[in-house]
Amino acid sequence: MSDSERLHDRELSWLAFNGRVLQEAQDPGRPVFERLHFLSIVSSNLDEFFRVRVAALRGVVRLRKKKRAELGFQKARRRLRRILDAVVAQQEEFGRTLRSDVLPALERAGIRLWDERTLPPGARAHAEEWFDAEVRAHLHPQPLERDGHPFFLVDRALYLVVVLKERGAAALAEPIWRLVEIPAGALPRFLPLHDADGPGAIFLDDVVRLGLPRLFPEHDVDAAWSVKLTRDADLAVEDEFAGDLVEKIREALAQRGRGVPARFLYDASA
Repeated sequence: MSDSERLHDRELSWLAFNGRVLQEAQDPGRPVFERLHFLSIVSSNLDEFFRVRVAALRGVVRLRKKKRAELGFQKARRRLRRILDAVVAQQEEFGRTLRSDVLPALERAGIRLWDERTLPPGARAHAEEWFDAEVRAHLHPQPLERDGHPFFLVDRALYLVVVLKERGAAALAEPIWRLVEIPAGALPRFLPLHDADGPGAIFLDDVVRLGLPRLFPEHDVDAAWSVKLTRDADLAVEDEFAGDLVEKIREALAQRGRGVPARFLYDASA
């Protein structure tokens, strides 16, 4: 038996474990809130997987071919491609599970998940009041670029990329682009609501979308797309045998949120 038959790729093995967690979310015998909890675990696991393991492998891929050979990583590019293909398949299965299975199960349990387009009138007024009272003060729109440099996206923060037009401008007028960070650290991710037919909820992201015309009163809002960037957070401590190891680790931890991009998620409609 060859080494390739006896040994499993570490990253693919980890993805198989995450797939097993996803199977727990697909179990119709579990309470629906448990299934949602398992989906959240799958998502946060993938974030950390890209921040550390995929980021480290990409660092190897960026090395010169001779250096990769010296380190025993001749097939790093092929490994990375297999890992990314497996992630895409897992994310597609995640989306199908959420849309076709878990969300309908929530609705059957009497809990509906609305967005800014499907929000019924009875619940819309409450959502707009909450936007004005709690959300608006946390929103600070930024241009996509400043002095020719792109805006720095915070690791794992949620943003809306908003496309604006001057009110009354011609259809072919140059659009105005703004970036709005979703204040997920300061406010709940969901707003519980009710209408005449019972309880429901709306994402904080969609409450922000609902309030964009109030945030930009002098513009027409053409579109708003969700984006999220995950950055390289692999903890690399150079020459841990020289100097103060605790200080080196402290410095490395301080840089975790400023690493190179590892994964960029965006709306499928974008």
